[in-house]
Amino acid sequence: MALIGFAGFEDNNRIEIIPVGAPTISASAKRTGTYGLSCYGYNYAMLHGWIMRVDRDEFYFQYAMTMSATATLFDDYLICQWINKDGIVMGGFYQRSASKTIDIYIGAKTTKIGVTVTPFPVTPNWLVVEGYIKIADSDGRVVIKCNGITECDFTGDTLPATTTETEIAILKHGNIVDNVGSAYTYFDDIIINDTTGASFNSWPMGIKCHKVAAPSGNGTYTDWTASAGADYECIDDTPPTMDDYLSGTTGDKESFEFGNAPSALTGIGAVVTRFYGQGNGDIKRLCRLNSVDYLSTAFPLPGTFGLVNDVMTERPGGGGWDETTFNACEFGMEHQ
Repeated sequence: MALIGFAGFEDNNRIEIIPVGAPTISASAKRTGTYGLSCYGYNYAMLHGWIMRVDRDEFYFQYAMTMSATATLFDDYLICQWINKDGIVMGGFYQRSASKTIDIYIGAKTTKIGVTVTPFPVTPNWLVVEGYIKIADSDGRVVIKCNGITECDFTGDTLPATTTETEIAILKHGNIVDNVGSAYTYFDDIIINDTTGASFNSWPMGIKCHKVAAPSGNGTYTDWTASAGADYECIDDTPPTMDDYLSGTTGDKESFEFGNAPSALTGIGAVVTRFYGQGNGDIKRLCRLNSVDYLSTAFPLPGTFGLVNDVMTERPGGGGWDETTFNACEFGMEHQ
């Protein structure tokens, strides 16, 4: 599985996360690309924020965060926690207002296992927090890095006495500032990896979520039917909607041309094709390179309007991605 989930907010919506409270999309505060997530201040921590599904007893995570310059921090308040399938808090972060750092605990503030030393920044600077969590009786681990530097490394019992369930269901993070409506916490580039697979099986290492572009033109295949206009114009909305759309029947293929990879990229770890839609049938992701079609296994579209991702950690034919290969590809789908 490797890459469990990610959120870069580049589709100008919150569909990648489970929202807590009322976070909003920000075009002004982002670490990467065009958009980030904004959580306004309130007089309780964790009131506005995000949840990511984990469903593992061992995983890696990353998020980038910053805050507005006018922010005042809660002191000794819970801001992040990992929670098991029984709803038990297995560990979390409590922030300190004076130092703008984190105290790290096992359980619901049961056992303090470490502190960070890198303070929370204000915009335009960002802090990248990474973690490795392994839930176990005696050989558990909690390792926390700030901007790539290890600041907490604990080995021991990470399973609170109140539970025997080791599988973490969710990672939850909330707003860190208490200025009601006048200050903000911002997030971007959230990544969840497990330890399996050939890639995305370890530390995210500050990886960034880029959106290349919406389709820029029709590709080789135009079997699907457009509700209006050219085929590619039906799926180029940001945020995606069903104002116009494509519909297909069994065997129909559709492919699109896209813009080139962003010039700022230093490498491509994976390419994610995103399918927004609804229906009763299955589709396969289609990637066309050098006149050859490469199809994924079939997966269902949501019953109601929603998102399905297909993650390609290798380029067509095998091996790592590079910009030349990406720029030569068409991407699309085949109806099953």
